Amino acid sequence: MHPVISGEIMELHHKKHHQAYVTNLNKALEQSQEASNKNDLGGQIALQSAIKFNGG
Repeated sequence: MHPVISGEIMELHHKKHHQAYVTNLNKALEQSQEASNKNDLGGQIALQSAIKFNGG
């Protein structure tokens, strides 16, 4: 029997989709920390959706 998900598909998923989520999550977390350091509550709130979306 063949695997349901090929190695090629898994590699594509990881290199493109998964990595984009990781990159975007890290960026949003960094921006959130910067907003926190500035006591920018509005900025922190604005970033919550990006953190939730990319962090799962």
